[in-house]
Amino acid sequence: METLDHIPDVGLEREIAMLFLSGEKDRALLRLQDDQLAQTHPRLAFQLALLLIEIGDWKRAKQQLDRVISLEPRFLPALRRRAALLARDDDLTAAEEDFQRIVKIAPDETSAVANIGVVLLRRGNHAAALPWLQRAATQSPADTRIQHSLANALSGAGQHALALDLFQRLAQISPGNIDLAADQATALLRGGDAASAHARFLTLLSEHPDDQRCWAGRYLSACALKLPEARMLMDYPLLLRRIRTDLDTDALINAVLQLPSLRWEPAGKTTLGGLQSAMLDLTPPSPFHGFGQQVSNALHDHLLQLHGSLFDAPTDAWRLSLPSRWTLQAWATVLHGDGGHQDPHLHPAGRISGVLYLDAGNSAEGDGDLVFGHAPRDIDTAGEPHAHRHVARSGEMLIFPSWFLHHTTPYHGTRPRISLAFDLLPASP
Repeated sequence: METLDHIPDVGLEREIAMLFLSGEKDRALLRLQDDQLAQTHPRLAFQLALLLIEIGDWKRAKQQLDRVISLEPRFLPALRRRAALLARDDDLTAAEEDFQRIVKIAPDETSAVANIGVVLLRRGNHAAALPWLQRAATQSPADTRIQHSLANALSGAGQHALALDLFQRLAQISPGNIDLAADQATALLRGGDAASAHARFLTLLSEHPDDQRCWAGRYLSACALKLPEARMLMDYPLLLRRIRTDLDTDALINAVLQLPSLRWEPAGKTTLGGLQSAMLDLTPPSPFHGFGQQVSNALHDHLLQLHGSLFDAPTDAWRLSLPSRWTLQAWATVLHGDGGHQDPHLHPAGRISGVLYLDAGNSAEGDGDLVFGHAPRDIDTAGEPHAHRHVARSGEMLIFPSWFLHHTTPYHGTRPRISLAFDLLPASP
């Protein structure tokens, strides 16, 4: 726990510290919750917030940090913790506001300066991120994480020569960093050197066949080079699977619309003109438990089908990299009928992804279709994509590799389009 420099009740502070150090976090929590000082004094209130963070009660911790900051608006430890929780929950606008407040109080706090740049990067605003990351890199020139973020910002802002030079220097410092290497290869592709990018992605995939970014990069660079493997990689008949479900979609729709975590155009996500939730609880008695079970069964069958199929060379390594032990994460999306859509993206944390359409809506033909194979906005491959268009149908599930780039065309309808998306992830060791 963080130490505090002034506590009105030293005995209480010492008691809490001893309970915490002895592993009795629950007793420490109860002691603070029962003491009125923990509600009125910012530093004791902060101790309570830290305990809530320690036990993983993020929601109550955030509420407690709000209380601390209302009592003492310039209390930096509380601002730091709240900003981190907000960023964890993808509330990037609020996180940036807290980091900005920290920088106003402590202009030389490099971590806050850098985090403003990182938040702007996650929101896709590379140009706005640049001055913050340059400032942070000046304050802490030896921090390779800041330099890495700066290289990404330079690349995304179109300053390709500077980005590639910085990536090259960082690669010499951290030769085994897959995240750095994948971003460097993507920067080569952004900069128009598709041949070098393709060669780099091939090398990375020989060492990391489970990296979804590298599969997407290999496909995009193959498109730019007009290589036959681009079409082979996007083997839609083999790699896409449609499944009809018998779930109670009305109950699931009601559960989605009552989710408190639904957020309009969440920063750092590709949902525009719509709402997206945080990760869903798939355990009983959650209303999404049955959905999670049916998806798990479908994924189990799909894995068996993949391992029993004959694959061409380009995608066989991807199949062999699929985990034998896995878990599931899922979230909800609600696209509004005035043009709601999703920009091109992949699911880098997943291995296999999918979507279940609870209500596909009532749009005109061609509206709201799910389209595979197009590059993200910030990458111009100058090559013809090997695209596939899927028409959404209520009650239908679609499964695909997580590296398959996909987007939706703008949806126009008199009721929202409601869906549940999911990823198969490797289970923790």
